[in-house]
Amino acid sequence: MTESDRAETEFNRKRAEEELRRTWELLRAVADEVSDAIFVKDRGGKYLVFNKAASRLTGKSAAEVLGRDDTAIFDLHSAQDVMQRDRRVMEAGVAETQEEDLTADGVARTYLATKAPYYDERGNVGGVIGISRDITDWKRAEAVLRDREELYRLLTEKANDFIRLHDLTGRSIYCSPSVERLYGRVPTTLFEFQHPDDAEICRKWWERCADEFRSWWMARKPCRTSKSMCKRSTAISTPFRGTKCTGQPASAFSTARPPCSRPCLLIRAAAT
Repeated sequence: MTESDRAETEFNRKRAEEELRRTWELLRAVADEVSDAIFVKDRGGKYLVFNKAASRLTGKSAAEVLGRDDTAIFDLHSAQDVMQRDRRVMEAGVAETQEEDLTADGVARTYLATKAPYYDERGNVGGVIGISRDITDWKRAEAVLRDREELYRLLTEKANDFIRLHDLTGRSIYCSPSVERLYGRVPTTLFEFQHPDDAEICRKWWERCADEFRSWWMARKPCRTSKSMCKRSTAISTPFRGTKCTGQPASAFSTARPPCSRPCLLIRAAAT
């Protein structure tokens, strides 16, 4: 090889190294600006990349983690679970998304992590790349919502009053068990069990409730217990239509008392 050839080879090597350096700096800048943790590990589970978000989530700096495995971040049990999953992803050769409950410094957090194998220039699995998001607060909120739903379910199932949900045409969406206990079946519409003499005024009440989208009440005398039940009901319209908020009601909620001997028929409706 001539001196000229050696010089050209050295020039090409340095240029390739410079391109690689610029590419690496660009990728690192992108990784550091995202809010999710981004990491890369080799086949032995040692960290090669650990972005700023990963440091914020774990409380560990990149200097404390790079070149070490998950035992540098999590307690032993959590670290073993993470490394076992990494090996599974590398062996399967496919990406995987899963929730991970991990403990670091005595604090348990839940992460939604997506991991995938990466390959070297020869096509062999070189390790794992991943992105992880802390969903602890979301999971806690989900648990609170689930508990509230269970509470409301118990309240509606044990209540003696009728509890019903309808669309704006009066079609039944939900009826509490008390409705079926009285009528022997679940009505398909709000007006299904209404006496013909009361049907028109109740239908107008319902249409007004939906149209005016506000609280109001109406009382009727005398109470015709042989035709309509004496009841107190409340209807509430939601501002959602499907998954898009339109500011207009899409459904209505009502409660009603079973038949009684009270001297009037009192209906209260609210659209909010």
